[in-house]
Amino acid sequence: MKIFKSIIIALIFIGLIWVDLPESIKTKYKISSQIEFNVFGINFKKDFTTKLGLDLKGGSSLIFEADTGKVKKEDLNDALNSARDVIERRINFFGVTEPQIQTVKTGDKYRLNVDLPGISNSEEAIKLIGQT
Repeated sequence: MKIFKSIIIALIFIGLIWVDLPESIKTKYKISSQIEFNVFGINFKKDFTTKLGLDLKGGSSLIFEADTGKVKKEDLNDALNSARDVIERRINFFGVTEPQIQTVKTGDKYRLNVDLPGISNSEEAIKLIGQT
């Protein structure tokens, strides 16, 4: 039983190292970043490609300030969350990888912080989001 546990732990360890390896590593053998196998006629496929964020890939970070002059104080959070949801839907429609949309309150100012990895042209990013 002790040998069986050791073998299972070793296999898990090897699997974790395989998943964590960089995509292009110079070795004698090619190591794929995908797992694909069939079990009882069902195809299983998983891609372990690393998704780079704004810090590694570059991109745009935009800050929008909300005009809250015509909104009641009790509705401010709902209005800001609604604006965030609209922007998130617009960004997801264009397939931007790993966008981050955050609501920020600084003093009496309400802002939306939008990070778009891979989009380095800020005019393109603003056009992507549209006028909100």
